[in-house]
Amino acid sequence: MIRGLNLAFKCLKCGKCCRELVIPIVLSDIELWVKSGRLDLLTYVTEREARGWARRLGLEHYFTFVMRRGGCPFYRGGLCSIYRLRPIACRLFPFAYSPLGITFHPWAERNCMGIGIGEPLNDDELREIELLAKTMLRELLALPYYSTFIKELLMEVRGPSKALPPGEADA
Repeated sequence: MIRGLNLAFKCLKCGKCCRELVIPIVLSDIELWVKSGRLDLLTYVTEREARGWARRLGLEHYFTFVMRRGGCPFYRGGLCSIYRLRPIACRLFPFAYSPLGITFHPWAERNCMGIGIGEPLNDDELREIELLAKTMLRELLALPYYSTFIKELLMEVRGPSKALPPGEADA
């Protein structure tokens, strides 16, 4: 944690993050879905050209959900329909990892009304957030080494004729 930073947050369930953010999917997310028998969730995953933060990590592409009008395909009726199985990026939000420690995600600092509300993270919550953040960063950095596996898995789940091309997430 960055010293002196009050990491207080309470989700107000406004859904703005679900409607506006494109989130990365990492290997741990896919592993959770497979172990939970939810291979159907993979039909919503696509490859996207890296820009911004992903490009700065050295990635050419990353995986994300196919976004629909209104945002995440699992944001329904003001709630996450896969809450128990939501990706690491969603579990981590509005927090982010920086070289100095855990801080608020830059988008959240500008857009999330729940920041500063509620109690600050306790030590156990902070450790959990740090673990999620480090896992996500480690898996994003390793993405070039396992992306072929994910592409093959997506083709197997969808079938070769239904594979989505890179960039389809923008549709």
